[in-house]
Amino acid sequence: MSVSLIAHDSARLSRIPCERRIRVLHLDSSIVIVEKPCNLRSVPGNLHAVDSNQSPRTQKTSQEAWIAALESFKEEIDIDHDDLIDQWLSRLAKSCNLASIPRKSKPFIRYWERNRYKVVSKVDPNSPGDDDVETVAKNVYNRVLKRQRSLLNLPEATAGEESAYGQLIMLLDIEQDDDNLFVVHRLDCETSGVMVFARTCRAASFLCKAWRTPNNQVSKKYLACVKRWPPIEEESKTEGIIELPLSPSHERPKWKVDHLNGKKSTTLWWLRSKGPEGIVLELAPLTGRTHQLRVHLATIGGGIEGDSLYGDNPIKWDPSNLTGHFLHLHAEKLSFPHPDTNEMTEFFSRVNW
Repeated sequence: MSVSLIAHDSARLSRIPCERRIRVLHLDSSIVIVEKPCNLRSVPGNLHAVDSNQSPRTQKTSQEAWIAALESFKEEIDIDHDDLIDQWLSRLAKSCNLASIPRKSKPFIRYWERNRYKVVSKVDPNSPGDDDVETVAKNVYNRVLKRQRSLLNLPEATAGEESAYGQLIMLLDIEQDDDNLFVVHRLDCETSGVMVFARTCRAASFLCKAWRTPNNQVSKKYLACVKRWPPIEEESKTEGIIELPLSPSHERPKWKVDHLNGKKSTTLWWLRSKGPEGIVLELAPLTGRTHQLRVHLATIGGGIEGDSLYGDNPIKWDPSNLTGHFLHLHAEKLSFPHPDTNEMTEFFSRVNW
């Protein structure tokens, strides 16, 4: 499917307001490049935060909840119980080390295929045929997953159109669980700009390796608008480097400058323009810490215009009313080696402010 065909088929996103839709910039057999608007998640998330009244110490990890879910099926099932999946899960939970049962869908299905005869007798008239093994495995997995989620106290997941990934799934008309779309990197929900997704396992592996390689294989350029920037106003500088180590703050999801325990975080900056509306800076993060640009600019200056977490006057972010403000941080350029040719390729997204 070409970019032009996707544009022609954009009716699939017609119910989404234009300002909340992604735009496909490039599409080939290995990658998809999209332009994400501000106030849109990169990937699906949860509608609300987990209940803050639940103590973090009592919250189960995903692995703990998975084992607890399997444990709950160990209870004796009535021999007349007509739910075969419950019966099979009860036998599975009693037959092996629960920690060895994979939590991910596809490894679980392979595990079931290898071990199903520990659970389902070959002579059982209800034993699924070879053609039905994968379908049964998916049903079994979903039963455990549903119970695991209840133990994690997870909120309802966001709808597909509420993330760039979800919208792309809709545009390409593919199944979310298929191995044909992979997240390579993310932008903050409030940040707009260019993103890349991989379309094959090989491309995803190649790009993830490039993102982790510290030899500048991947180059990112952002634009940010600030009201004040002391290095320009007080020192007459037009470029510089920010080196402030960062670590998670106890005020989650915020991060903070931490000279004692923080991870190295480096940002290059240049003056792009200066006017009555503010100062526009060009930014190149050399490290990829969470909220790195937002914390660095709030620490050196007054923060990015429209920031809801950092700066002189953080604004209250209201997801139900997104017309009043937006974060003036835009991923303008992304450069990386193409997974098919290993040649450097660049993609641009024009800022609209």
